[in-house]
Amino acid sequence: IMIPKSFDESIRSKIRTCLWGYKENVPVIIFTPFDVIFYQIGKGCKKFEGWWKSYLLNNDCLIVLTPQGSQVIDAISCVEENTDIVFIGLAGSLGKLKVGDIVEPITAFYNDSESKRTARQEPSFKKTSIVTVGSFAESFEKSELLQKKAECVDMETGIIFQTSFFQGKTARSIQIISDDFSKKSFFDTNLKTMEAQIGVVSDFVRKMISKNTL
Repeated sequence: IMIPKSFDESIRSKIRTCLWGYKENVPVIIFTPFDVIFYQIGKGCKKFEGWWKSYLLNNDCLIVLTPQGSQVIDAISCVEENTDIVFIGLAGSLGKLKVGDIVEPITAFYNDSESKRTARQEPSFKKTSIVTVGSFAESFEKSELLQKKAECVDMETGIIFQTSFFQGKTARSIQIISDDFSKKSFFDTNLKTMEAQIGVVSDFVRKMISKNTL
């Protein structure tokens, strides 16, 4: 997948309005493809809708419910340079991490390239490495190879790190380990069992927003 430049400045606000219904750029934007995370963090906040949904958490922070996978590139490409991007997702353990762990990837691998976390803040959760794939099927087919590369796997973080760096934006990824290749696959995961971990991440986000330190 090609990593593009940002959309032209003259059309970014129109694209933001189209995608998530709120045209203004905010200093901090949170992306998640999981509605259980989105609704927990956005509860009680003002909601907007475009093709996707969003909540304005305060005047400086928005959370957007994005599709899974590479379409997050469009979300990154329509925010302004110097925007701080926070991705919150679910990842699969490749053997060393436990289901229920909350981690922050420092290094991400995608398309044979390595990229780094660029957020200004120090990690707040356990540091880890992650490999990003294009589909669940790919993660099954390449499971042995992936285990040699990183400690967990998802479908977004490597793309987010590469795109954000290329476009002059900062990015961090917070992941809840929801499954494990060797013990419990993604199709056996009941997200209701992740409520405690989602609550921890939600409380963390709200606390950091209140202090303007996310």
